[in-house]
Amino acid sequence: MTWGGTGFALIPHHEGHVAPALLRACRTYDPDYVVTFPREVLDYEYFLPGALEIGGPDGQLLTGRARWEALTADHNMLDVHIGLDAQARDQVAAVCSPYKRVGVDSRREVTHRFGVPKAEFPDVNSMPGVAVLNCVQCPPNWGGLLAVAVASHAGLVDAPNPAATEPALDERTRQRLIEFLTGTRTLPPDFLARLPLDGAALSDIGSAWGYTATGLCEISLMDEAQHRTLLVVGDSAEDFALARLWQLIYGHGVWLPSSLRGDPDAMPGALVDALTKIFYHSRYRPATVTVTSASMPAAQVDSELERFRAKVRDWPNGDQNPAEISEALTAQDLTWPRRSTKQLAVIEQFDDPLNIPIEVDATGTRTMLTPLPPPLLENKQVASHDDITWHVDITWLDDRSIEGGDMTTGELLASEGELPVTLVRSGRHGPSYPSKRYDLVLGGIPTLNRLPRPKLRDLSLPDWVDAKLAQHNLTSRLSPAGHRTAQLARMFGSRDAVVDLFAGPLLPALRKMDAKQESSTACYPKDEGVRIRAHYGVLNFSGFHNLSADAAETDVRHRLDAALQAGVIRRGLVLQCALCTELQFQPVDRLGQRWTCERCDTGNELNQPAWNLPLQEPRWYYDLHPVGRQLLGDHGDVPIALAAYLSHEKRSLGPYQDLTEVELVGNRKARVELDLVAYQGGIRTIAEAKSAAQLSGKNANQRQAEVSKKCQAAVWLEADELVFATSTPEWTPGAEADIFRATQAFDWSDIGPPTIRLIAGLDPQGTVTSKTLPRPEPNRS
Repeated sequence: MTWGGTGFALIPHHEGHVAPALLRACRTYDPDYVVTFPREVLDYEYFLPGALEIGGPDGQLLTGRARWEALTADHNMLDVHIGLDAQARDQVAAVCSPYKRVGVDSRREVTHRFGVPKAEFPDVNSMPGVAVLNCVQCPPNWGGLLAVAVASHAGLVDAPNPAATEPALDERTRQRLIEFLTGTRTLPPDFLARLPLDGAALSDIGSAWGYTATGLCEISLMDEAQHRTLLVVGDSAEDFALARLWQLIYGHGVWLPSSLRGDPDAMPGALVDALTKIFYHSRYRPATVTVTSASMPAAQVDSELERFRAKVRDWPNGDQNPAEISEALTAQDLTWPRRSTKQLAVIEQFDDPLNIPIEVDATGTRTMLTPLPPPLLENKQVASHDDITWHVDITWLDDRSIEGGDMTTGELLASEGELPVTLVRSGRHGPSYPSKRYDLVLGGIPTLNRLPRPKLRDLSLPDWVDAKLAQHNLTSRLSPAGHRTAQLARMFGSRDAVVDLFAGPLLPALRKMDAKQESSTACYPKDEGVRIRAHYGVLNFSGFHNLSADAAETDVRHRLDAALQAGVIRRGLVLQCALCTELQFQPVDRLGQRWTCERCDTGNELNQPAWNLPLQEPRWYYDLHPVGRQLLGDHGDVPIALAAYLSHEKRSLGPYQDLTEVELVGNRKARVELDLVAYQGGIRTIAEAKSAAQLSGKNANQRQAEVSKKCQAAVWLEADELVFATSTPEWTPGAEADIFRATQAFDWSDIGPPTIRLIAGLDPQGTVTSKTLPRPEPNRS
């Protein structure tokens, strides 16, 4: 029995625990289903002899021939999934977004086991017009590491012999096999053909995997991100799974077990030639060659890479500077971006544009107003299979959808009653749903009406955060600082305009409005503005221009005008009341030939004694709205500066969106406050942004507790990055040590911690630096 089709990944576990590196890969792959696989009784008996206890009619355990006859009876599939398998499956499912039915008090997966329900996994051999005759496969009499490598690359149809051993290969056979497994030669070796060729060419037969992809084509979604070829060294099951997952997600994943690498002193020439070609193509693609391992320590991975580099340099026409395009990483340090990935799609039914009317709510969540068309299959060969189920991925063109996060039918399907028309999940490329209706389907209705036509929702970042927190019985709300930022965004009509003002070249001038000295001359020695009272000053245009960071005069004028139009900055005059002598800023909207003192309500004439200097005409000054002053006073510009940096740092990944100053609330109490929640290009980031170079807290325990809260928030929101940022040039060594100790000590979930970064120098006039901390291993009980 074939264990799966071309899109299946096999995930190993040890005593029910899956390696965190594999869990991170599974989260990016994000399959429709995560299933355990039933064991064949004879295989189970072969690898664990005597482990199965079989009772006879009298209740006594069978032995000898009677036991063997019971083992080889018709029920040759062991429909028992041991607890450790289920534990490992649940770990994988927890980091993915499989289909779930969502009830009032539960979220229950649809499929837990292979073959339940059967229609989800039809037998390719029963598909009309498709019969697996000749193909490239792993020979059933092969065993060992080579057999696993070939089976992963080509698939297999005939059941393998569990007693088979590693095949003995001559040099020519090994060369052909290495070329095939490394992808440097596309034509398969003839000894992998299932049947004699009988005159047919090798190019005329497909791989065993190919038969499981009938009617499908492979689509690569590439962006500007650099390509990476992954060479996985090591002989463990995790090494095999790591290479296969990379190949499924990105392509260019090669597993190099010891059977192919040879001993340290004598690497097979065929492998050196293959490596030379891989480095050659990586040089001109461009790409990076990454050597990694799930089973080897970092030093040994480094050694393997140096060995590869040396062999490539010495090979005829080999790259003479392979170190420039290659790196060594442990599996724990690999990143698995959600972009630049591969997927399978029905031939000629990929990228079908649809025009659907939508409505957009105040948070930005979009809801379809009309249902999607029925997902009819145009491929007649595939459509003729009665039991087959296909899946539909919906991608919104502006690329602002929040991907993943285990969103399900309840969050993604527009409510139309108690029975959902189908199931929906948040897949790798957007919402995905199967070609089956799950509401009331009457017998005898046309096939077209048996297909679902859902109306979907695309959650905004605020609604996505609330939906994710609801899985933990939490919700979110803006902190007081968050309300101020939101108010400024409403005044501007744009969050981007807030970032442009408070993280742009005018920020030094805005900060200078906090008049800290005792007089105008001390605060503004070059006549840039006037001190009205303590911590309240206003600037003239020359002051804005002189104090702004290398901004041209026209740029300052343009930015000021935009802020004036929004009401975030006000233009006016500095006047003195003739009666109470109060010096004050009067906005232009209140001015006339007579103006009213804001302190004593006395009417005043707009004359030269009121403005004093210059003699000829008064000078215009500019005041920042009180909400803006409060934001700067509370250092709310630091999260905005971080947002500006992050959006620019990865701008090639797509649109940037964020929330600032958010509280995560449980039982009406704030559990954690986050300065920033951001999303861009499939990367979820949460951050703490400070104006100081050290953490809050009087002692180490308080500081560790504060960092632990951010770690917990990262778990709740499934963050890919946890950032600690400061506007100072650098974090103090003590602060770095506190963050490192707290993240190391935190009890992370099975998938392990996100990438943890320290960012410093967020001041507009500074140089931003970013440093990634070593990834701590998850704690195991």
